[in-house]
Amino acid sequence: MRTVFAILALAALVLTAQIRPAEAQASGPFCFSMQPFTDILVLFVAPNGGNQFIVTGRDLVTGSALSATIFITGNLAVLSFSIPSNFISHPFSGTANINTATGSGPGICEAVNTGGGCGTGTGIQMTLVGCPAGSTSGEPTAPAGTENLMGGRR
Repeated sequence: MRTVFAILALAALVLTAQIRPAEAQASGPFCFSMQPFTDILVLFVAPNGGNQFIVTGRDLVTGSALSATIFITGNLAVLSFSIPSNFISHPFSGTANINTATGSGPGICEAVNTGGGCGTGTGIQMTLVGCPAGSTSGEPTAPAGTENLMGGRR
């Protein structure tokens, strides 16, 4: 009788336990070019509720990590990003309104503490592109001597 009671208690506990939703899995990589600059951003996107998404990734040219958010409103994905400095570029941030049907849209970027690169506000055109080989590795993929960086050369 004790065994039956223990099994029933265990079954009741299992059936009434709080079940947590599965962790959101990131989708990606998604790569964007940022004309007029040579930077390619590699993005991984995870839902954060509603029409909001958390974005992580990196700038392929400089190797810098990036953090961003996306908010979908109508047919626009509003991307706001920040990229810290490293040995070859200054920190910079930006935002773009990307059309969800075309994968392209205008934006603006700004570099911190420099007139080079984005400077105090440069118009950009973000366009979804195919991710080059090595997009998910840890090495920058820019050819030596690349000068047209959003964050500018140090």
